[in-house]
Amino acid sequence: MRELWTLTIFQMKRRVRDGFSIGYNVIFPLVITALLGLLTKKQFTQTITSYQYYALVMIPFCATMSIITAAYAGKEDAYAKTASRYLIAPIHEKNIVVAKILSCSLIFSCCNGVTFFVCCALWHIPSSENWWLIFLLLCVLSFVIASIGVLIGTGMKNFLVLKNVINIPIGLCAVAAGVFYPFGTSDRLIQSLQNLSPLTWINRFVFAALYDCRSKEIGILIVILVMVGVGMTALAVKNFQKEEFIHGDLPGYQK
Repeated sequence: MRELWTLTIFQMKRRVRDGFSIGYNVIFPLVITALLGLLTKKQFTQTITSYQYYALVMIPFCATMSIITAAYAGKEDAYAKTASRYLIAPIHEKNIVVAKILSCSLIFSCCNGVTFFVCCALWHIPSSENWWLIFLLLCVLSFVIASIGVLIGTGMKNFLVLKNVINIPIGLCAVAAGVFYPFGTSDRLIQSLQNLSPLTWINRFVFAALYDCRSKEIGILIVILVMVGVGMTALAVKNFQKEEFIHGDLPGYQK
C-alpha cells in the first residue's frame, strides 16, 4: 500500500506539472462556455440560459477529452526513457498501472469539480441538493476515463496516431449529445444514433437532476460507470506488457 501511495503522489505531481489536465478540464470548458453562451444567448429561454446549458454539457465533454491525457500518462515513461527503471526497481507491475489510474482520476476529479462549482457561481446554475450527485458523477467519469486512457496508453505503440484518431469518436459522440448545439428530432433513426452516445445519457441525467429534481437515474448511471471503471482497471492491469511499456519515441519530447 505504501508503494502504491508513493507512486500515486509522484504521478499526481507529474499531471499537475504537464498542464494538460488543467487545460482540458478547467481553462478550455470555461472559455468555450463563455464564447458559446455569448453567441447563442438569444436562442435560449429564461428557464435555462445559454451559459447554464453549455456549462453543464461542456464539462462532461472536456472530461471525456482527458482520455488523451490519461493515454499520454500511460506512455510518458517510455518517451522519457525511464520505463526500464520502473521494471528493474522492486515495484509490483500492478502498482505501476493502478498508480497512473488513481493519479489521473484524482487530478481530473479535482479539476472537473473546480470547473463545475465555478460555473455554478458565474452563471447561476440553480442550487440543488443534487449538486453532490453531479460532482460524484464527474469523479466517477474521471475514473472511467483514466482507466480507459491508461489501458490504451500502456498498450499502444504510437501516441501521435492515437491522439489524432481518438478525437473523431469523441467528437461524434459530442455532436450527437448536443454539446455544441442542442437539437431535437422526431426521427427514430436519429434518436437511436443519439442514444448511442454516452454523453447523451450523462447530459440528460444531469439536467434531470438539476431542473426536475430526479436523482434516481443519475445514481444508476454512477453505479454503471463505477463497474465500467473497475472492469477497465482490471483489464489494464491484466494486459500490462513490459515490452509495450518501455517501447515508444515521441519526436520533440524532452526528458
